[in-house]
Amino acid sequence: MLLQNFLEESAKQYPKKVALIHRGERWTYEEINERSDQLATFLRDRGVRRGDRVAIFMDNSVEVVISLFGILKADAIFIMLSPSLKSSKLKYILNNCQAKALITHVNKLNVLMDVFEATPTIQFTIFSGDKTKIPVNYLSKSIFWNEIFSSSCPSRLTPYTNIDLDLATIIYTSGSTGDPKGVMLTHLNMISAATSITTYLENVPEDIIINVLPLSFDYGLYQVLMAFKFGGTVVLEQSF
Repeated sequence: MLLQNFLEESAKQYPKKVALIHRGERWTYEEINERSDQLATFLRDRGVRRGDRVAIFMDNSVEVVISLFGILKADAIFIMLSPSLKSSKLKYILNNCQAKALITHVNKLNVLMDVFEATPTIQFTIFSGDKTKIPVNYLSKSIFWNEIFSSSCPSRLTPYTNIDLDLATIIYTSGSTGDPKGVMLTHLNMISAATSITTYLENVPEDIIINVLPLSFDYGLYQVLMAFKFGGTVVLEQSF
């Protein structure tokens, strides 16, 4: 079993059920699963391969949830970055994990302007938000989020090659006492933790979870993963 199977199994059992609520928008399991398939296909078409790192740098949003599952479905490793990171630590982490691509929002451009030239492994950046705010000199390596999903064609997603002992994510520490450290978690690590917690809490599909933690924080991330495991609903906020 792989981590993305949480979403896929819930999409099979509860396709029309609301999986995620964010800023008044409601997303079903079927919709999130289809979007993540499309993103995975796009990433593979752009050269993302098994074991490549793809970083996510944005505030809590539906794009973050779609991105983490899309990256996993591309057999890649997602790096969930704190949305409050400054440019120096952002550069360090992206270079440390040798990220191949970055998914972000245009509201992070003020931090990213000093980062792009110092992160040579990043081959392209996917931007959510207003495309007109992206500087002209960055457009050649930039993709607009909505353009990935504008086609009505099927995703053409090919079978996974990952196994449960492959890395699913690297979670970086805050770096408050030095350089951030990357904690390496396999699919099996995360599935075991999610299974243990949801079993202890006796979660059921009728449960609704409100999450105010950033998904870069491990338990904030697990709130989403666990809900998708048992087919619940997540109300995703940025903070109190």
